[in-house]
Amino acid sequence: MDKVSWSPEAKYLATGHEDGTVRIWARTPESALVTLSGHTDTVYQGCLVSGRTRIVTASGDGTARIWNSASGEDLQVFEGHTGRINDVAWSPDGAWIVTGERMAGKNLGGDNRQSNL
Repeated sequence: MDKVSWSPEAKYLATGHEDGTVRIWARTPESALVTLSGHTDTVYQGCLVSGRTRIVTASGDGTARIWNSASGEDLQVFEGHTGRINDVAWSPDGAWIVTGERMAGKNLGGDNRQSNL
């Protein structure tokens, strides 16, 4: 496991793994609620939005992805980084995503309202 993050209301955990998967857990993690598969390299960051409806992930494969965190459906892929993405965050209103690439200083953003998410 490479990264752990809480949902804003502290009911769920997201864990990123070297095999490119993300697992969503309830606060008492006896078993994963859902496993997200689609990244082809280590997942370095996952950020759940309130209510556990969406998660955005950042990976060493140079992509960020938005997922339906309940069903595991891959909703959108952001490409454009030339290296691994180390960090990702939602804006407080849930409308924007910002990513950070190691040592490149490049950011890639998306407006979820325009993406119908």
